[in-house]
Order: sequence, then structure tokens, then C-alpha cells
Amino acid sequence: MQGYRMKVWVCVLLWTIVAVGADARTAVAQSLCYPITPGDTAARIAERLTGNPASRHATWFQIVDQRSRVVSKFDYDVIRPGWLACLSQTRVATAERGGQAPRAGLEPVPLPAALQESIDFTFLAVAGFLAGAVLLLRCATQSARCRRERGREMRKFGARFVQEFGRPMTQFRGATPPPHARLRVSPRRSRVEVLLAPANGDGYPNLADHRSNVDYDVARVMAVVGRESFVNGSPYAEGRWVVLPFHFKGPVKREGVR
Repeated sequence: MQGYRMKVWVCVLLWTIVAVGADARTAVAQSLCYPITPGDTAARIAERLTGNPASRHATWFQIVDQRSRVVSKFDYDVIRPGWLACLSQTRVATAERGGQAPRAGLEPVPLPAALQESIDFTFLAVAGFLAGAVLLLRCATQSARCRRERGREMRKFGARFVQEFGRPMTQFRGATPPPHARLRVSPRRSRVEVLLAPANGDGYPNLADHRSNVDYDVARVMAVVGRESFVNGSPYAEGRWVVLPFHFKGPVKREGVR
């Protein structure tokens, strides 16, 4: 169910990205462009086209140079004849209704083909980048969830291993206390280490005197708690601890699934 919800969320987000990008692309592609004449400044042509020189700062007002590149508004101090001032068609229609249409005789020119191609390329590049980012986010989310599930499975295995390892000591060996135990879990490496040490001065477990007994108990416990999902490595000593390494090979057992 969780995987299904993730897929639905990704599809909705991708659809939203494409829809918003398509709207932005359409708004730019449907601009009306007017030639800049000698003596024009950005403020003058903005006033001539919109009735307000401050319109040059609006997002729907853009100046395009002779190479069909959109000029940064920070560079509006110097504009040249032959460049184009472009307004969105929606803005032009609004100006016409308000009696502030571009002056008579000033006819728009077609949007340059090179600019249209640039718009198409930019839209595809941005959409592709955002889609890739969403997919990477999805992969990262799934990877983090998998590590959490793997970590839970490994800790569960370690706890069961320690319990089963110490059971004969409390039941059949004169009710001696079970060994001290610690776990080291690394979900990223799929590795869990069970650390055991003698309790209350007892000599077991240790590898110097009881390696064969340790090997026997490891095989006994593995037959009970997880031979299919975990592979045991060679035990080694680390100070007072006997370290029993295990590699988790999966799969993760989900709750409620048999």
C-alpha cells in the first residue's frame, strides 16, 4: 500500500511539473514583440507599449537582442535598435481594454524562430531536470526506507540470537547468568555483529579456551533463528568480547506478510 501511494505521489508531482512548465512556456511563446527604434530606451518603449515606463520591470515585459536572447533587466541601461520588446498577449489584451494599447501603426513582429527554439529547449531541459530530481528523491526515499526496514530486521535477529545463545546457560548449566551482549548494526553494509562476553567471572564464551563450543553454539542458534536470511562469518576476539559477524542477505519480512 505504501509503495502504491509513493507511485501515485510521484505521478501527480510529475504531472504538476509538466503542466506548470507548459503554462509558462505557452505564456512566453505567445508574446507579441515590437521593434526597438533609434533613440528608444527601455523606459520609453515600455511607456509607448503599456502607458507606464515602470512596466519594463514586470515579468511579462522582456527585451530580446539580435541573437534572440532574453536581455537581463539589469542590462536595460543600454538597448539597441533592431532588438525587440516583447509583451505577453494576455497583457496586451488587458491594455487594449483599458485604452492603453500600443500606439497605432506599431505592428508586432513574429516571435523569432531562434527564441522559440530556445524556449522549447529550456522547457524540455527544465522539465527533464525536475523529473530527474523527483526520481532521485523517490530513490533516496525508498533507499532510506529499505535501510530502516533492514535495520529493524537485523536488530530483531540480533536480539533473538542473544536470547537463544544464552538459553541453555539459564536452563541446563546450573542456572548461570547469560553472557553480556551488545549489537553493532550497519544496515548500509547489511552487517550485524553480536558481541558476547562472560558474565560474573564465568569463562564462557571466549575463543582462547572454547572456540569449538562457540562454533557449536553458533550453528545451534543459527538453525533456530535465521539460517535463510543471515550468513555467519568467522568469530574473532575484541578485548573481552567474542565478536560474531553476520551478513544479511534478505529478504526483509514485512509485518503481517507470511
